[in-house]
Amino acid sequence: MKTAVVVGVGPVRWLGGCLLMLILVACISVPFDYPREESYRGARVETGSLAALSDLWLSNNAHNTAVYPLGGGADAYAVRLDLIERAQATIDAQYFLIKPDAAGIGFTGALLRAAYRGVRVRLLLDDIFTTAKDEGLALLNAHDNVQVRLFNPLSRQGFTSLNYLADFKRANRRMHNKSFTVDGQITIIGGRNIAGEYFEMNPAVDFWDFEILSFGGLIGEVGDSFDDFWNHELSLPMQAFDSETNPKELESVRTELAEWRRTHPGNQLSTADGIIAGLLDKRLQPYFAEAHVISDHPDKLVNPVSREFQLLASSLGSLILAAETEIVVFSPYFIPNQGLADLFVAKQQEGVKVDILTNSLASTNHVAVHSGYKRYRKTLLQGGVGLWEVSAHAANPGTDITTTLHTKAIMFDRRWLFVGSLNVDPRSIDINTEMGLILDSPELTRDLHAAAADTVRKYAYKVELTPDGSLKWLALRDGKEISFNKEPESSWWRRFSAGLYGLLPIEGQL
Repeated sequence: MKTAVVVGVGPVRWLGGCLLMLILVACISVPFDYPREESYRGARVETGSLAALSDLWLSNNAHNTAVYPLGGGADAYAVRLDLIERAQATIDAQYFLIKPDAAGIGFTGALLRAAYRGVRVRLLLDDIFTTAKDEGLALLNAHDNVQVRLFNPLSRQGFTSLNYLADFKRANRRMHNKSFTVDGQITIIGGRNIAGEYFEMNPAVDFWDFEILSFGGLIGEVGDSFDDFWNHELSLPMQAFDSETNPKELESVRTELAEWRRTHPGNQLSTADGIIAGLLDKRLQPYFAEAHVISDHPDKLVNPVSREFQLLASSLGSLILAAETEIVVFSPYFIPNQGLADLFVAKQQEGVKVDILTNSLASTNHVAVHSGYKRYRKTLLQGGVGLWEVSAHAANPGTDITTTLHTKAIMFDRRWLFVGSLNVDPRSIDINTEMGLILDSPELTRDLHAAAADTVRKYAYKVELTPDGSLKWLALRDGKEISFNKEPESSWWRRFSAGLYGLLPIEGQL
């Protein structure tokens, strides 16, 4: 018996020792001490079409910012390519992820073309969900005018999932910010990352997302936030990862990308028909606003969770408290803690109409998040809060395309508008860094409210309580109201998975 015990323990101890060694290697192999040079946003370029845009719309306007909404994914992608083509001096792009699909290849190919024209490009990416290969990013970084950095990277040794778990306390805190700024003149801020699903390029998924194209006084605020992240201790240049590159390969890659672009219609561009051209010749009209950028500081990720570092969430909390007539929330991943759920109920009972649009179980791309959200539905509904969930298929009937809400926006009193990267959930509020615009623009907010109300009526379910306290989902289809007594359009497996996740103590990590 003793021999059997000894033989049994030996392999366990050996495996445990190997696991410990792998964890130790993972923890010490991220080279945060790698030397790097600080760099900062360039001066505003005062010539060219983007400078002309500011002069045209803001020179005689009392507001500090002009904005144009980017609702459609194809338009949002085209305007990025257009801005890259118009860039003269600097491009600063900050994203949570980029994928090596048609959107990612076209975007980085356009950045490389700009670099060959002499434009300085800084590309800052959070590491954890960026699936573009290090080798490709390193080759892009090899151009003299391009710098690529990864934020809060995982170790490149061993297995990615093990490295994540080995350094979970650090690796679980992510940079979720999204901004794209050209020549110190114009910026795009909102919820999109660089991947096909955000730009109507993925045949299986249609992400409903939203961004604001802005020019005017707030550009300096965006640039300052970018610089804070770019120069932070968690931001590492591609040279730190020992990805072997041959700068001579750039010319052949440049040729390959030009041919690829020629055969991919989504990456061909007619600037004469684009949004920027429309604003320049006044075929399109911007909105005007008093605007501010609110961004969490990257130090939020290296300090304990506290109100001190929840800059964006605190600003939005103040707007919620100050609202007098109406609050409309768009959040794809909606998990209010009990305090926030109670606050929405309290505002509703004060006479402030509160409506929330989020994903249904069928439309969400994160079932675990739905398990956290659904435990608050009855509390909100009992308090009179309006609750709506996006239909997965109503917008694209007869196809396999799944609609998923990805917009992060809040409207207050049909005057104030927030658009940015923050979801109403513990991860955005406590764990990640987030950024967004807060706009004082009654005209824009009213127009967006009307458009959103029409979309919700057509493509979302209204969730209500039945007299016996259970839930029902109501929808208007072909002029007729239909109802469901269980999560509509969802499979039994999804419902089972959501229930299983709901038993686990993971809400604060979602």
